[in-house]
Amino acid sequence: MSLRWRLALILAGTVAVTVTFASVGAYLVTATELQGESERFLYDRGKQVVAQLSDQHRPGDERGGGGRGPGWGQGPPAPSPSEGQASVFDQPDALVQYVTATGAGETYANSGVKLPITSADRDVAAGKSSALLRDVTQGDQTYRVYTVPVDEGAAVQIARDVTGTGDVLAGLRARMILLGVAGTAVAAAVGWLVARHTVRPVERLTAATEKIAATQELAESFKVDRRDEVGRLAESFNAMLHALSTARMQQQRLVQDASHELRTPLTSLRTNIEVLASADQLDPHDRARLIDDVGLELVELTDLVNELVVLAQANSSADEPPVEVRFDEVVAAAVERARRRTGRTIQLDSSACSVEARPVEIDRAVANLLSNATKFSPSSTPIDVRVRAGRVEVRDHGAGFDERDLPHIFERFYRSEAARSAPGSGLGLSIVEQVVAEHGGTVFAENAAGGGALVGFQLPPPPRARVPDVAG
Repeated sequence: MSLRWRLALILAGTVAVTVTFASVGAYLVTATELQGESERFLYDRGKQVVAQLSDQHRPGDERGGGGRGPGWGQGPPAPSPSEGQASVFDQPDALVQYVTATGAGETYANSGVKLPITSADRDVAAGKSSALLRDVTQGDQTYRVYTVPVDEGAAVQIARDVTGTGDVLAGLRARMILLGVAGTAVAAAVGWLVARHTVRPVERLTAATEKIAATQELAESFKVDRRDEVGRLAESFNAMLHALSTARMQQQRLVQDASHELRTPLTSLRTNIEVLASADQLDPHDRARLIDDVGLELVELTDLVNELVVLAQANSSADEPPVEVRFDEVVAAAVERARRRTGRTIQLDSSACSVEARPVEIDRAVANLLSNATKFSPSSTPIDVRVRAGRVEVRDHGAGFDERDLPHIFERFYRSEAARSAPGSGLGLSIVEQVVAEHGGTVFAENAAGGGALVGFQLPPPPRARVPDVAG
């Protein structure tokens, strides 16, 4: 089932349950109120009937035969209201029927309706139980009957026609059922429309995703014209497409550049090997020179491949989480290794500072800066390294940069005209730039005052160092 239909059904179901509970509650309240009104009427009328019967049969009353006694259970007394008092026995809004303990009964009103007498009614007349309230159906009419004792051996039944109440409740039930069905149908339709409006951007996004998966065209984007959750999803989708497109372009550029850079040493290596194939015809001095050239080309080719691998894997360093490290100590360790490997004079001026970084990557970046300075400066000149607050500067005393080369120093495989004859792949500084960018820092390259090149990078301070101290 589609998301659109699920949303519509959820809304319809919610409205259906709400309407059902509201309708049942309203029906029960109405039914209870109507039934309570009928019962209050019967209780009041019962009191009036019993009071009038008791009043006209007081002891010594001439009309009552001089006392109550057995006359109560032998038959219905004739109602005789006092002067100025209306009789409650033949009122049109209720039926009154006299009941004896033996089961005899006679109605007072000339309505033609005789109420049924049950054993429970006879028990009330005999004084064995208290008043009784029940519903009685006579033909098409329904009566609410209240049986109340008058004295031992007699009782009266007061009945009220509640057929109209039943009709009202039946009509109310029908209307509420109809209202519930109509409300549920309307809610389902509204829910479907709302779901359609809500899901439509998701469907377009799904279609765009499927198209991109089929065509591999990452340059497309999804138009964002909303600021809700769907809009944020579209923005995230566009950001993902941009990241994938950038990664693909970088990958293609890396492959193209790598193939170009690998072609030269491979061609030279193949030529030298072909010449060595006829080594018996070469002068021993030439043969030795060729073998040295082949060794150097293999070393250069190995270095190039290693740097390509480092560059390709630079983004997959999640195995080494960033930690707070002493930046000056990382630089000092890299400087000491460079001194041992090259024998160059490297002067370090540093002060204690910390950064949040991946130590292995930062060490590689510093090592590449030192390697670059070593390659492009005379061996007799020192290399100066300065570390302050997450910033490292490596200065050599070589020829410096041509102004035309400065904007391209950190590009992959870029080598200035003066450096093309020097060993190296042109990847060292681009690796530095990529590592520093992943750590949120910046790189810089410029000509130093007094000659030489100044290259380095700046890393942000650790998070705790960015929070101002307001305790004091």
